[in-house]
Formats: sequence, structure tokens, C-alpha cells
Amino acid sequence: MLYVHSEAIPQLDPVPELFRPGWMKILKISFAILAIIAATGLNSVWADQPHMRAALGHLGAAQAEL
Repeated sequence: MLYVHSEAIPQLDPVPELFRPGWMKILKISFAILAIIAATGLNSVWADQPHMRAALGHLGAAQAEL
């Protein structure tokens, strides 16, 4: 008959600590927060930038004169 020492039982656990229900909830909430931050950050990249459009116009004019 095989006996397993009581201290060895946590090592035989088939479900890692990371995937227990409490940790999964934390991971899901963290992922949702990161997705919201990324979505709001991407929105600011597409903001109207009149100075950049004017600079591109000036660069196009300079290229045409060359």
C-alpha cells in the first residue's frame, strides 16, 4: 500500500493556484481595466491635430518645389 505524506499533497494538486476561482476573478477584472485603458488611449491618438495637418501641407508644398 502506498502512503503519501501530508506535506506532499499540495504538490499533487492538479489545479495550479493561479487558476483558482479567486485568482480568475482578479485576472478578469485586471484584463477589463487594461482593455478600457487601451481603448481610451487609442482614442486620443486619433484626435484632431490642425497643426500636424498644416505641417504636412507645408512639407508637400516644399517637396513639390524641389
